[in-house]
Amino acid sequence: MRSPLPARIVRVADVFDALTIVWVYKSAWRPEKAITSIRAQARVFDPDALAAFLRLYRSGQPPELASDFTASGSHAAELDAA
Repeated sequence: MRSPLPARIVRVADVFDALTIVWVYKSAWRPEKAITSIRAQARVFDPDALAAFLRLYRSGQPPELASDFTASGSHAAELDAA
């Protein structure tokens, strides 16, 4: 059974969060570095969830304010644009 899209988006967001906050054992990465790293590891994420996360990130709005958010069936162009 496949996880719902929001859960798959949270999986990407969780990695972004872990990379961009300070931990006892590491300093926080700049958001741009985190996005680059996530994109480099794109194969471990659901492509639609990754595209949706990148769209939300680029919008600069928290998900609850991105009322026009819809998952796209075509994610390749969005991955290139981020």
